[in-house]
Amino acid sequence: MPLLFGIGMELHRMYAVTQVVQQLARCGFSISLDDVTRYLLSVMTSFVAWNPKGVESSQLTHFVADNVDHNIRTVDSHEIFHGMGIICVSHFGPGVHATC
Repeated sequence: MPLLFGIGMELHRMYAVTQVVQQLARCGFSISLDDVTRYLLSVMTSFVAWNPKGVESSQLTHFVADNVDHNIRTVDSHEIFHGMGIICVSHFGPGVHATC
């Protein structure tokens, strides 16, 4: 699945040609255009870009991600919540202050 996902996303990002993604998905060589669209809609965007220069002096920078699934009514598959979050955690040595 990661390979199919990567192919579909890269083709959509580089060429923005929906027909190519659809044809490859029909042949089993890519994820579907619906999955590409669903992923792009679910990715959170920020007006302030992440600045890696702010963590240059850190000793360790680690990205932490987790998801949550909450099924309120699982019998009829309604009102199911799925959420995902990701943060960047940096550790700075003694006397070093973050500049972000």
